[in-house]
Amino acid sequence: AAISAEGFRCLDGSGSLLPAAALNDDFCDCADGSDEPGTAACAGQEGAGAATEALFFCANAGARPRYLYRSRVNDGICDCCDGSDERRTGACPDTCLEDGRSHREAESKRIRAWEKGTELQRRLVESSEMDLELWRKEAESLRAALPELEREARERKAAFEDAKAKLPPAPEASAEAPPAESTSPPPDGPSAKDAIARRAQ
Repeated sequence: AAISAEGFRCLDGSGSLLPAAALNDDFCDCADGSDEPGTAACAGQEGAGAATEALFFCANAGARPRYLYRSRVNDGICDCCDGSDERRTGACPDTCLEDGRSHREAESKRIRAWEKGTELQRRLVESSEMDLELWRKEAESLRAALPELEREARERKAAFEDAKAKLPPAPEASAEAPPAESTSPPPDGPSAKDAIARRAQ
């Protein structure tokens, strides 16, 4: 319903301006049920927007809010932990603080985990930035040293070639090796042992 200082109009535009007292008065004035969001008076109403307006909202402060079909409002069953769906009977106490304890604890854990993850991410970003800066400086240092290293390499190569050119040529091996001397006695001559024996005689 569109509420104004004068009253309110049904969301589907049907009907005339209704007084504020007609809102949630347990009487369905609008075809779409938009004048009874907090009661079950328009449950099952088939009008334009009935699919969206046929729900009752439980605020459930301290716990999770939820929506109910308005047919479950004032039916004697406590569906909302704040008891708002059974206000006519007053049979449902507000238990949202107790009911929402586990939800709040889980939410608190989720927030702590998120904060821890955010802090870890921040540290990793800072560490990465420091590493990048260090690598950038090392790269600059290497680029600055490269010309000197190249000059030194050229000088050493030139010195090596110069020393190589001053070496005497290696002797060339003879094409034919001289024949090896024979140590065996002549086939027909006396042996040294026979000569010594004759002298002793």
